[in-house]
Amino acid sequence: MKFSQHPIYTKRFCRNKQIVEPVKDNIWLIGDVHGCADEFEDICKRIYQRTPNAKIIQLGDLIDRGPHFLEVFNVVDTYDVEVCIGNHELNFLLEHYGFKKCNSKPRQASHDIFSTLNQDDQERVLKILNQSKNYIQILFDEGDDSFMPMECWFLSHSPIKQFEQIVVDETITNGWTYCARNQPYDESLLHSDDHFAHGHQHWNYTDIEEQIEEFKLAKRNAINIDGGCVYGGELIAYNICKNDFIKVKSKTTHFKY
Repeated sequence: MKFSQHPIYTKRFCRNKQIVEPVKDNIWLIGDVHGCADEFEDICKRIYQRTPNAKIIQLGDLIDRGPHFLEVFNVVDTYDVEVCIGNHELNFLLEHYGFKKCNSKPRQASHDIFSTLNQDDQERVLKILNQSKNYIQILFDEGDDSFMPMECWFLSHSPIKQFEQIVVDETITNGWTYCARNQPYDESLLHSDDHFAHGHQHWNYTDIEEQIEEFKLAKRNAINIDGGCVYGGELIAYNICKNDFIKVKSKTTHFKY
């Protein structure tokens, strides 16, 4: 069996649609964590201090390269974080189930740590990874005009391939579509009625304040929240309901290429 036909791809929850009232709700997105559990917990605490009714969604790449493995899953459980799958988790699962050989030293370190965990923790980690979403769709219900289309956000780890002309439906299940886009996208071709948020591209990151100002002026429809925390940058949290943000500076440079 080719791993492209494995249930990791074909039976993954392809999406999770949520309807929210932006006046009442606070949907916070967190960028690439990469094993930086201390910064991850710090930003979750700050989110709940600012908005106690917060819903937190982490946009993938929880693991590898940083100093912690199990600890990031503890933060997910403690703060009830919903997770989109990243390319590092997708590769971890494929390698764990024997569909792909691990050629990554940082991820091999993750496998080595995983092998030392007790059975309950191993099952908990696999459950979180296997239930993570390819993408999450958020629809804003303004509650004042049922004839107007709802504002729509697509949340995924990386910019969805071809999302300049996006057609997202129940049939799209290929994990790589949402995990591994390494090329820049053309902002001018983005569908003007939809918004996108992603991580994965720390090399393509623009300061979040500048992105928000461009978003307010309708100069961009996509927000990149991979601030490169593991590389000595920042962990970013972005509130799509209030256009607000929180930054946590990395405690150190955890990983260098």
